[in-house]
Amino acid sequence: MISGTRLKSILGLRSETAGLLIPAIYAEAEQSSPALAAWREVFSPLNMISERIPRRESAWADSHGISSDRLQPDLFLFSLQTYYAAVLKCLVSRVAKSSSAAVFHSLFDWPTISLKRIASVLVDETDFSPLSEHEDSLRPLYESLFCREFRHRLGEYYTPDWLVEHVLDQIDFTAQPGFRLLDPACGSGAFLIAAICRLKKPRLKSLSAPDITNRIVGIDVNPLAVIAAKTNYLLHVADLAGDKEAIDPPVIWGDSILGRFADSSSPSVPALQEPFDFVVGNPPWIAWDNLQTEYREATKPLWEKYGLFSLSGTDARHGGGKKDLSMLMTYVAADRYLRSGGRLGFVVTQTSLQSKGAGDGFRRFQLGEKGESLQILRADDFVETKPFPGTTNWTAAIFLRKGAETRYPIPYFRWKTSESCDVEECLASPIDSNRKTSPWRASAVGSSIVSLGPSDYDAHLGANSGGANAVYWLEFLEMTAAGARVRNVTAKSKREIPQVEAVIEPDLLYPLLQWGDVARFSAVSRRYILLTQDCFRRVGVELRTLMTKYPLTYSFLERFREQLESRSAFRRFQSRQPFYSMYNVGAYTLAAHKIIWRRMDKEITAAVASAIETPWGIRPVVPQETCAFVACDSSAEAHYLCATLNAKSTNRIAQDHQVRGGKGFGSPNVLHSLGIRRFDADSSTHRRLVDLSELEHANSAENSSSESVLSEIDELVESLRKTRR
Repeated sequence: MISGTRLKSILGLRSETAGLLIPAIYAEAEQSSPALAAWREVFSPLNMISERIPRRESAWADSHGISSDRLQPDLFLFSLQTYYAAVLKCLVSRVAKSSSAAVFHSLFDWPTISLKRIASVLVDETDFSPLSEHEDSLRPLYESLFCREFRHRLGEYYTPDWLVEHVLDQIDFTAQPGFRLLDPACGSGAFLIAAICRLKKPRLKSLSAPDITNRIVGIDVNPLAVIAAKTNYLLHVADLAGDKEAIDPPVIWGDSILGRFADSSSPSVPALQEPFDFVVGNPPWIAWDNLQTEYREATKPLWEKYGLFSLSGTDARHGGGKKDLSMLMTYVAADRYLRSGGRLGFVVTQTSLQSKGAGDGFRRFQLGEKGESLQILRADDFVETKPFPGTTNWTAAIFLRKGAETRYPIPYFRWKTSESCDVEECLASPIDSNRKTSPWRASAVGSSIVSLGPSDYDAHLGANSGGANAVYWLEFLEMTAAGARVRNVTAKSKREIPQVEAVIEPDLLYPLLQWGDVARFSAVSRRYILLTQDCFRRVGVELRTLMTKYPLTYSFLERFREQLESRSAFRRFQSRQPFYSMYNVGAYTLAAHKIIWRRMDKEITAAVASAIETPWGIRPVVPQETCAFVACDSSAEAHYLCATLNAKSTNRIAQDHQVRGGKGFGSPNVLHSLGIRRFDADSSTHRRLVDLSELEHANSAENSSSESVLSEIDELVESLRKTRR
């Protein structure tokens, strides 16, 4: 078979052929409204139509006569996909004995311009021996046509070969006679290819194409992915077919979650009626909020059936509702496609195992109230490995057997690299032994670090503007007779918000602590936040009060009314409140003393933040929502907590219980497992921790740190923990 590198060279985006044909396809697409409409009907519900074109593709299109003023994102994507599908059609005709109709889809069979050039380029190639190794030769071509930014925006990620092999190893898929395997979200067929190669590896002379096509099946909702998977399938079994034997690769276009298949007459669809021995794959990672409304409504009964909706509306609004489609596919696949006693191996989000709230229903591991149980056999943590470069996803893999109960602790493996020899062996159990759906804690085998239960303190999130930081975050310029002259900070804004200077009353202006302002034993405010929330009633300041008491502030906010009212969270949850309302603001927000740490970090880095002097008086410091904090009664209490949270043993427990670097790491619920007792001024250990924290804050102010101080903190905190066990 022609190598992937060579295929990219002769037909990729930079090739002469692509330079001639893609602009021609684009020009015809501009005039072919029926074909484009049919394409949109398929891809719009999948959220796969991008609103803009990456710079690389835009520059390429411009160099080939598609000017920026006529370059439309959907048309360009349609043209690229049509060209790619045409290449696959010609490739199958050139290599496989079966007709290219076995893989092609009419959705891309619309151009009237001649595409014979593709076939002629392939005819000139001589290296077309069938594939005999584990190789997706289409990947380089696809990555050439669709750059990483494009692919990631459409939710497309290639599963690396080593991870595919690991999943198949852990479900024990080899060349067992008669066993059947399904990938319900197969993409271009990575798992299918690897499974085929395992069946072919013994090199049995009696092995035929039907021996594979009857056993290895794929499904995907994206018709272009189905074409690619079918092509890959054919390229790997073509050498097993007889001279006149046509192969119809069993890759089905349809929605495996809803059980809807576009071509119900396909000979492969009946194969889904019989349960499979193995189900594998990398299901789509799409948050519930990012699903189209129609799809949320269509799948909602399934979420409810499997108990994946486990939160109140309030909890869901405040972050616990961040469920992922991979959770639902895991349950549907185990229920609908896996036989009792069969095994499933899925690549999933790490947060499904260690996030509070959203993952609770997932960790029931039972198919509905009366359905079969799911036994989790092991889990793998790939957070440090980062299998998908260029993304911020936290990756894990789970392996389960249908028909048995999950028993804790579960073997849990933390991978440092993609080499299996560089793995930390751990054991995972629910944090709350009385509630099996609670997040997992994972501790190294032999570790003495355990959950100490809830702390005596409650933590909170910082103030949340609901996506309008560029309005509420301000730089202070000077004090005038009328008030404080400020300028809004727009440097990192994702929204189009103009920068303005204005004079406002300073009464609602407080020092702001951003994520980058907080470090271990150091918190330095550099900007201000306009806090327009009534902290005691937890609603926006009454409009009449704002207009009469703070008219300059009202006038400033009125400039941004349109942007503030368009905030998605405001439209969904606060539409009846003043247009400047905010989130996560309560009486605790204005506490004079706080202990603050950064969320979404790899470790807890805490600092004390007490009220500071401003040009208009002493004001408490307000952290942003990417930080968590505890309101304290005194500076001493804050320093005691700061020393405790910065101790090594505290960090080990936090890292065992939450996804390091994940969105949930360092969230307020981290205190639920740290067992921190209330500050006792009569305790000599507590008082010493206060002294050490104050000393380290002074050291940090001078850009220094004392190892002896940090070591003593670790020893004292560990001694307190030992008294708790």
